[in-house]
Amino acid sequence: MIRTVIRVEPSRASSLAIELIDRGVINLSTSIDGLVIGGAQAGASYPLLFAIYGELLSLVDPTSTGDAAVATLNTAPFERRVTTAQELMSFVQTNSLPSHRIEVARALQDAISETTGVNLSEGLQPSHNDSSRQNTLYKLSNGQTLTTGQVALRLSRADSASDWNPNPAENGGFDWWSAFKRVQFKVLSI
Repeated sequence: MIRTVIRVEPSRASSLAIELIDRGVINLSTSIDGLVIGGAQAGASYPLLFAIYGELLSLVDPTSTGDAAVATLNTAPFERRVTTAQELMSFVQTNSLPSHRIEVARALQDAISETTGVNLSEGLQPSHNDSSRQNTLYKLSNGQTLTTGQVALRLSRADSASDWNPNPAENGGFDWWSAFKRVQFKVLSI
């Protein structure tokens, strides 16, 4: 609801958030999360959202803040997206609970999937949701997991067919349809 109000009437969104917190309808972290995501959709400035996410939301929210991190990342200038993702992850690694760090890293990694070679989740411990998300996480033979977006990026590379499904034995339940929907096909000249 806060996300919608901030897009329609930004001046009243913070008042609504305060009222909902005071009445116990929602908690502080949910309000800030809504303000960040709604603010990004309404065109709030990147420096403002970056500061709110890094200095406040990543500190007070006890759950995963991946959606707000991606919303903040999407307001950054294109040439700063990778650097911004790394800076957002430094906030997450400092402020968030260890069990939620990898979820944010995966969300940011999917958002910057056009840039290869950047691994934001390296060295982070698995999430408590990994077992329930096994259909959206592709497990490589070395134990590393890939998100649906990362698998879609691999599938988009027509010249690398060996990377499409390198470990089929451990990924029988993987949701291939979600990955296929995100594949970006390129016409190869004959």
